[in-house]
Amino acid sequence: MRVFLIFIMLVLSLISCNSKSQNYSDTIVENEEVNTGFVLEMREEERALISWYLFAYGNECMNDSEQIKCQLLALLNIDDECSSIHINYLKKWFSSNALMQFKLQNCPNLPQNAAIQNLIEKMAISRVSDTLFFTIKVSGLNDLQEKSWNIERTDKYRLYDGQLISVSR
Repeated sequence: MRVFLIFIMLVLSLISCNSKSQNYSDTIVENEEVNTGFVLEMREEERALISWYLFAYGNECMNDSEQIKCQLLALLNIDDECSSIHINYLKKWFSSNALMQFKLQNCPNLPQNAAIQNLIEKMAISRVSDTLFFTIKVSGLNDLQEKSWNIERTDKYRLYDGQLISVSR
């Protein structure tokens, strides 16, 4: 009996060591570098968050583009972020958010050579149990109006019943 209990404890220990921690903090993009290891190992809810922010910010990707957005879309195996498959995927994850559902009706994909350009400078994610914090930093330029902007914010989401619920900004 004692050997059996020791065996069970070892198995549980191995399982807990091999499972991804529920509490972590990781950088996805910074200094024009993509954390490929994180992107390839992330969970589905993390994938949904990243793909939402890629949908909301940045310009279209051409096949030869080295933009951060394009690198991330390639790692996520998203060929067309405006496809019905991708839009429906995002609608499922954010189904309780009326504003996001509204934004998903039209793809905001700006042409690569448009006067308005967005550049994703940083993406980071933290998780505490079922709560995810997503930080994004985007700079932009409108050549025609000679305006520029810098957006840096952290949004908070709770994972509930296969959905991401926006908690606050």
